[in-house]
Order: sequence, then C-alpha cells, then structure tokens
Amino acid sequence: MIEKALIAFLAILVCLLSALIIIRWRRTRGSILLNEEAINELVMAIVSNIRAGKIQDIAGRVSSILSRFLECDKIIFLRYHKTYLELNYNFGIEQLKQEEFRIRLTAELQVRLKSFHRISSINELESLLSSDYLGRLKQLGLSYFFHVYLRENFYGLYFIQTRLLPENPTLQFLATALAFNLSAAYHIGIQEQQLKKYEDRVKN
Repeated sequence: MIEKALIAFLAILVCLLSALIIIRWRRTRGSILLNEEAINELVMAIVSNIRAGKIQDIAGRVSSILSRFLECDKIIFLRYHKTYLELNYNFGIEQLKQEEFRIRLTAELQVRLKSFHRISSINELESLLSSDYLGRLKQLGLSYFFHVYLRENFYGLYFIQTRLLPENPTLQFLATALAFNLSAAYHIGIQEQQLKKYEDRVKN
C-alpha cells in the first residue's frame, strides 16, 4: 500500500514538472524549434515513465531523441554505481574500454557537476578530471556534458558530440527535459527497491 502511494505521488510529480517543461516551451517557442515528432517522442518518454518506469526503455528514448533530433552523432552515458561513474551505454563509438571511462565520483566532483544546470563544455571540468581522461573525450569528439540527478541523488553523466551549439535553446530544452525524466525513473526505481526490502523485513 505504501509503495503504491509513493509511486502514485512520484508519478504526479513527473506530470507536474513535465507540464512546467511544456509551458516553458510554449513561452519560448519562438527560439525553441521542435517538430511534432520530437514533441511526441518526449511525451511518450514521459508517459512510459508514469506507466512503467523501466529504466532501459526510458534511457533508450533519451538516446533516440538525442541522436534523431539533436544531431548527436556520438553519445556515452556513465551510470553511478557504488561511488563510481561507469560506462553504461555508448552510441556511434566502437570498441570502448570500460575501465578507461571509469570515474570516481568524489564529493568535490559531485558538487561541481551539480552546479551546472545546462549542457556545458567538458573544458569546465579541467580542474576535476585528469588530462588523459579529457584527452580521450576530446579525441572521440565528445565536447559537451550534462548530468542526470534529482535533488541530492546523482544518477549519471552524459557526454555528447553534436553539431548544435551548446547555447542552442532547442538542445538545452530537450536535454533538460530528458535528463529530468530519466532521473525521475531512477528515483522511482530506487524507492521501489527500498520499500520492497522494508516490506520483506516486516513480513519476516
């Protein structure tokens, strides 16, 4: 019962924040140019989150929208796992070695990453990442990053190559909406696991 109530609450939260995103688009649609297919994909990603919240499905839609509508030819996603950011997904790049893209998520790095509220250049991370690591990203053409987090919970980091400029309002809008939707899915999944563990302990 508690689990259903929490999931319902989080689903309502997703709807409310998604509505705010759509309102923002309407107010700025003179500069944010989206075709109907892109809007439909975004809406379907949100609906998928509300109905099932399967991480793989939602993450797949993120990658699809990035590549199809935001001209992202290369994408890698580092997922947070046990104090590390580890390679979880890549698009447009072959033969990546997972160990070469593993980052320890220190408190300093997490605070710094959370300070960015939009897609930013990887050069902003020069003081926090090694020159070798930044060099690998640049060699692959991955010039920009944006994070996936909700409140105090950090879930992952995207590095992308795109022909759009980082100041492009369409890029910023869609990336923000996608990152929020994915972070909400992660948050719901973790809450479900915690509630299940609690209920199992109560039963035993």
